Amino acid sequence: MGGLGKMSQTNYHNTTNLHGEEIKNAHVKAHTQKVKVLELYKSGKEYTASDIWIILCGPATNTPITSIRRAITDLTNEEKLVKTANMKIGIYSKPEYFYKIK
Repeated sequence: MGGLGKMSQTNYHNTTNLHGEEIKNAHVKAHTQKVKVLELYKSGKEYTASDIWIILCGPATNTPITSIRRAITDLTNEEKLVKTANMKIGIYSKPEYFYKIK
């Protein structure tokens, strides 16, 4: 799998005030997830956050879809992904945008 280069501090948004090893491990886990998300988009296909969550995690996981949304947002902010005008209904019966590799 290709990497994202140096791990940025935006990998994990520390809203729960983690410290020490906990925050370090959270950053590593979030970075790894971001790498996996980017690899899926490198196929050239467009995906929603729900699509990515189903492919990488699925219903039998404790990974929240918000983690996938965070990865997509970070990758978009880093100009690696772009939001398209296309939408579909996601896993929570709400419309979601598709994203694609830039």
